[in-house]
Amino acid sequence: MVVTKIPGPSSGRPIATPDSVLVVLGASNVARGLPWLVRTASEPSCGIAELLVAGGHGRSYGLGTRVLGRSLPGILECGLWSCLERLPNPAPIRVVLADIGNDLMYGVPPDRLVSWVESCLERIPREARVTIVAPPLATLASLSSLRFQILRTLFFPTRRVGWIPLRAAMDQLAGGLRALACDRGVGLLDPPAHWYGLDPIHTRLAQQSRMWRCLLAGVAGAGGVGGEERDAVRADVTARDRWRFWTARPESWALLGTTMGRTQPCARLDGGMRLWMY
Repeated sequence: MVVTKIPGPSSGRPIATPDSVLVVLGASNVARGLPWLVRTASEPSCGIAELLVAGGHGRSYGLGTRVLGRSLPGILECGLWSCLERLPNPAPIRVVLADIGNDLMYGVPPDRLVSWVESCLERIPREARVTIVAPPLATLASLSSLRFQILRTLFFPTRRVGWIPLRAAMDQLAGGLRALACDRGVGLLDPPAHWYGLDPIHTRLAQQSRMWRCLLAGVAGAGGVGGEERDAVRADVTARDRWRFWTARPESWALLGTTMGRTQPCARLDGGMRLWMY
C-alpha cells in the first residue's frame, strides 16, 4: 500500500535521546495488534525509543466508554497528552491514528468525530510525521444488512444504529478525513481488503505484522521499517509476547466502577524501547 500525501501523572519520564517517539491512537485493532506493533516498533531499523499507545476495545476518541465492565476515558482525555508534552523537543515524533469509526456506533455525527481527530492533530507538533487510517470502506461495501446486525450484536450489543444510516455516515466520515488530511498535509491510508476476513472491521491476526509494517513505513521516512511485503517479524511474536502485551494495563481505567491504575511505562523491551499505555 502507498500512503497518499494529501496524559495524567506518570512515575517516569521519557528517555531524552534523539531516537524517535511513536504515538498510536485507536481502539480494538490497536489492542488486538499490540504484540505485533510492539515487536515491529522495537526493531533497531525503526529507531523507536518510546512507544505511546492509547487503545482498547470499544475505545472512543472523545467519549468515555465501558466494555465488559472495563471503562476507559476518551482518547482526548487520557494521560498520553501530558506524557507527550514532557518529551524532549529534539525527538522526532511519528503518529498513527487508527480505528476512526467506532464513535459512529455510539451515535456521534461524522463531522464531530472529524473534529475530535483534528483536536488530536492540534496537540501533535507540526513537524511530526502522521498517518491517518481511513475506515475500511472496501470491506464494508460488501457487508449485507443481516451480517451487519450479527456483527453489531457481537461488538456493540447495546447499540441500535441501522446499517443504511451507518453506511452514509461512514462515507461522510471518509470524506471528512480525506479533507482533513489534505488540509493538514498528513498521510491518509485506505486499508486494503485483504487485511480483513469475515469480520470487516478487525484486521486478521495473520495480517497484523504486514499491517503494522505498512503503517510504520508511512510515518518512518527514509531508513525506517520495511514495507508491507516484509513479514519476518511475525515469527518473533510468541505466545508469551501475546500474553504479555494483551494483559498490559494503561495508566488509568475503571473496573466495575472501581478506579484502577498502572505505573507507566508498563514495559521495556530488550532493545531499550519503552511502552507507555493510556
